[in-house]
Amino acid sequence: MDVLNSVSTLSDEEPDNEDCIQHLVEGLNIRDLSESGTEFAVQVNEDAALEQQTSYKGPNLFHHLNLSCLGPAEDENNSDPAYDPTTDSPFTHLAKSMTNLTENGKVKKKILSEGYGEVVPENALVWFHYNSYTEDKDDPFDSSYLRGSIAMLRLNTGRCILGLDIGLSTMKCEEKADFLIHPDYAYGSLGVPPRIPSNATILMRVEMKKFVDNALAMKMGELTEEELKTTPFEEVHKAALSLLYSGNAEFSHKKYQVSAKLYRKALRMLENCDMKSDEDEEKNEKLRFKLYSNLGVCSNKMNRPKTAIVQCQNALRINPNAPKILYQLGLAHLNLSSFDEAKKYAFLARKFAPNNPDVSSLLQKIEKKMERYNSSVVSFAKNAFGFENNKSVKMIQSVENDQVSSPENKTSGRQKIIEIEDSQEEKSKNKAPSGDTSLSAETSLQNDREAEFQKEAVLYIQECFDDPTVREIPLPISLSYEEEKFFLTQALMYGLRKEERREDGRTQIFFVK
Repeated sequence: MDVLNSVSTLSDEEPDNEDCIQHLVEGLNIRDLSESGTEFAVQVNEDAALEQQTSYKGPNLFHHLNLSCLGPAEDENNSDPAYDPTTDSPFTHLAKSMTNLTENGKVKKKILSEGYGEVVPENALVWFHYNSYTEDKDDPFDSSYLRGSIAMLRLNTGRCILGLDIGLSTMKCEEKADFLIHPDYAYGSLGVPPRIPSNATILMRVEMKKFVDNALAMKMGELTEEELKTTPFEEVHKAALSLLYSGNAEFSHKKYQVSAKLYRKALRMLENCDMKSDEDEEKNEKLRFKLYSNLGVCSNKMNRPKTAIVQCQNALRINPNAPKILYQLGLAHLNLSSFDEAKKYAFLARKFAPNNPDVSSLLQKIEKKMERYNSSVVSFAKNAFGFENNKSVKMIQSVENDQVSSPENKTSGRQKIIEIEDSQEEKSKNKAPSGDTSLSAETSLQNDREAEFQKEAVLYIQECFDDPTVREIPLPISLSYEEEKFFLTQALMYGLRKEERREDGRTQIFFVK
């Protein structure tokens, strides 16, 4: 168990469930368990326990050994007359040179290297490195240095042991200090065997790298649009940057909805602030790009592909060649089973990041999902409706999972199939003469594209309308006049209000709830 018992590195991978399975030495009696409780023993893999106990190896370990955990040096040049080995332990000796941070003396501190600036504010977001030791062992049982990843957490949220939380709140930027933590403020009587014994006092050597106080950001988030316009840009930018860092911290704990809320609050500030120079505009745009990007990732994590597409398109307006955004767009379209669009964006992502394994993996996922989807559609068409030809199967594909076309008009998939068949039959009566087959094929293709767009537009507006986290919907770019007209009509049917804004020298249309 790490000292940061709730902090984990940012990863898309879920833990392997088999690693979490523990086998019992003997089976349980269910009756005893339900009536009076029972005791049981868990099988322990001694090899795995030994590996866990000596998890840090290699040449880097030498630089993080702490000999003071073994007691002061005994050679004549470094002898310490204040140390009595018959009565003092290494940690009790260290405690003599430390300052109490709590009245009961159970958390002590010694500054090794002074920092600068102000002390960490209450509830700040902090980044730090640390080594953790137990008495009589000079190698750390936990180390952010040896893991190669800086630790990050928000103070006073219970995401680390209490003694560390108290210690961090007394530090300055770039300060380095030792903290001696009593078991009551660490791991208590249980410990975390085999690395941390029961009732173990912990020595932590901590180096504060940076911190962010988002109290100003939260306060600024409550300002009106007019108040934001009169606030200096530097203050707005600093507050928005703080919210970005806070959102990233929540994301690292898989709290995607909280992250998205913080990102949107930061965007609201940046979209309504007043910029006085080209430098301000450049900083604003750069930060907005990061926020749009992160919102796109969060939306995909929350299985909201339509929202992800909206946010990624906003990011692409700032940087159209960003492979991360193109990848997320491909992933969102894949989740909607829009295979052509998914492949388009995946190939674009590979163009700008040809060696990225995630992009290659996405392309493989698209191909596999296409195969499964087409196979299931053919099977469904044959079993449910007796369809055998590809034309009828295409009709099934175009309406499968079709939802509500408007809040007042719900149409089932079966009814939609009948409507499409009737529509195609009517069109066949008025089709071009048999001698002009190319014109007939072109008209049919155009009708198919029109129907597909209308279906996608309705589903897109509906999902955004149903999503309480989405406040507005931008009109997609590069639409024809007829497509814009259809999109506008559907948005108004949902009670959305049309707004026009000037962005990047052109007019952008939004539909606001």
